Amino acid sequence: MNGKKNEDPVMFEMIGEKKFKISYNSALLEDHLMDYLAVPEEKRPGQMRKLLCASVAGCFTASVYMALSTMGVKINSLKGTAAAFSAEDIGSLPKIKAVDIKVEIDIDDKDSDIFEEVKKIFEKGCLITRSISPAIKVTHSISRI
Repeated sequence: MNGKKNEDPVMFEMIGEKKFKISYNSALLEDHLMDYLAVPEEKRPGQMRKLLCASVAGCFTASVYMALSTMGVKINSLKGTAAAFSAEDIGSLPKIKAVDIKVEIDIDDKDSDIFEEVKKIFEKGCLITRSISPAIKVTHSISRI
């Protein structure tokens, strides 16, 4: 593989019948347990899409937060959401075609110029959004609330 490996791998392992554990090897992220038998069958699909959305929303939103806070902006509240859109691909297999990210930030009016500057910077996305494009179309918006 080209590039620098900069972290321990994430591990997905079966720990029982239809029960799995995701180990992040991270000081910040707790391991995830997924017990498919504890959830009705109709609510099981889509869990990996949710993890992708969490990664995308987390990276993009945290990057915007870090940029604003580094520039001295007091952030009163911040919320990032991501939704995945899938469609059938080759051989009728589902594929995620697009992810839409929305970030809402409450800041003081005195920081609106800095906000607009940061917004322009993030037109290019973040580490994760730039990494999955163009295979997955990524749209995003950053707005003040």
